[in-house]
Amino acid sequence: MSQSPARSAESPPCRNFRTRASGEAPASEKGGSEGSASASEAHSPSLWAKLGQSFNLQGITAVASVAVSNPSLAIPHVSVPDIRWIDWKALHAAGFKAVVFDKDNTLTHPYAMQVDDGLTASLDVCLKTFGSQGIAILSNSAAQG
Repeated sequence: MSQSPARSAESPPCRNFRTRASGEAPASEKGGSEGSASASEAHSPSLWAKLGQSFNLQGITAVASVAVSNPSLAIPHVSVPDIRWIDWKALHAAGFKAVVFDKDNTLTHPYAMQVDDGLTASLDVCLKTFGSQGIAILSNSAAQG
């Protein structure tokens, strides 16, 4: 059973973001840096590296094992457009002890090595809230080149 954190009136929703009355993106998302070249630009991995990221037999096996033994752990607890929509302190107060991120398409552009500039402030709040022992960043592409 997932936990639904309480949130203040000014914070964006953590669950069904499509029901947001205004339909607007969070203020931190407006006026972003779309189209700007930065240190987060992607490197060019080999074809085998790309295929390896697309199929992960060990990951599929692990998820299937958890889904059978403890199904509540196999479902996402929060679904949002990006991490700026999450109230990290409310999640922690609701009893969440840790956060797991998938690097590609969550914190970075695919194959990029640096966190997207627009997400660093939210990631910093998450780190201060959960501490370095309460955050895991998983990636299939971090060591591929």
